[in-house]
Amino acid sequence: MNSNTDPKIWALAWGFVLLAAPAIIGFASGITSKAGWLRKIYGWCGLSPIRVIPTAWDYQFSTMCGSWVFVVLKDNTTFAGYPRRRE
Repeated sequence: MNSNTDPKIWALAWGFVLLAAPAIIGFASGITSKAGWLRKIYGWCGLSPIRVIPTAWDYQFSTMCGSWVFVVLKDNTTFAGYPRRRE
């Protein structure tokens, strides 16, 4: 763009760069990550990405569907029920 370009075009271009582009990239990244496509691409390239999950429970509960959970703590406190899905 040269200095003779309309200021509205500059504003639209910067608006896209600062607002729309990061939103589109974040959305696409989330979809591909959830579907596991990036992991396949990384494997094809010979890379082994680190899976970032805080605890084993977080991973286990994120992959469960239609399962009954019964948890007994060290002080014999019990919790039971169906884990709800995060969507």
